[in-house]
Amino acid sequence: MLLGMPQPESVTEADLPALLRHLAHPGAAARWEARARPGKHAREPWSHVTEDARASVRAAYAALLRERVTERSPDVALNPPTVHYWEPDVPAPGGCLLCGVAAVTVAAAQVARLGGREAAQAVAWRPLSTSAANLGGPRGPVRVTGHVCPPCDDALASVGAVGPTALERALAEHLTATGRESAAQRFRAALAQTVGKVPGLTGWGALFYTARARNVAPPRPNAAPWAHLDLSELSA
Repeated sequence: MLLGMPQPESVTEADLPALLRHLAHPGAAARWEARARPGKHAREPWSHVTEDARASVRAAYAALLRERVTERSPDVALNPPTVHYWEPDVPAPGGCLLCGVAAVTVAAAQVARLGGREAAQAVAWRPLSTSAANLGGPRGPVRVTGHVCPPCDDALASVGAVGPTALERALAEHLTATGRESAAQRFRAALAQTVGKVPGLTGWGALFYTARARNVAPPRPNAAPWAHLDLSELSA
């Protein structure tokens, strides 16, 4: 065998997606027909494979083994990546600009599949730069820059813009997802009778922006989404 390791005793249908994902490309490059010349043959099995090609196959196989190991590992909590911004914008690191949550949970196998923690962070958290006013905060000349978590990103995508409607959608969806459908219904009913933004509905990024503007300690990221708000008042 190319890697000098015994072949597995069996391969199930469930194994095929990972095998193809990791080994299809480097394996194809190691085939004899990929380098065959008319009238030529390999002196020994796999002797036609270059060291670079062997290294690619070994790396792919190692990634496959890591993924298999992580299938039995606990989920991974991923914090937002480093915030990249242009001055004078205000960076708001550590939490989702909308709900303020400090980390999202991703299956360990998915983290391995994406190439590790840093790559998984970049996939899970989307960069966002917007005005504090769009997050329910005060108007100002500079923007607040950070990241949004997947549920809040979905709300932004469904609305199409950052603003009160996106905040309302994100909070309502959070209430539903956490088993508080009756609270979500009351909240949506209150929205139908509200003109403009809902009083008290403020994104975490706006609180961070305001604290920086006042030169006071900014709020810490939330252990749970929207923990910076009194949800009993908003959904009453």
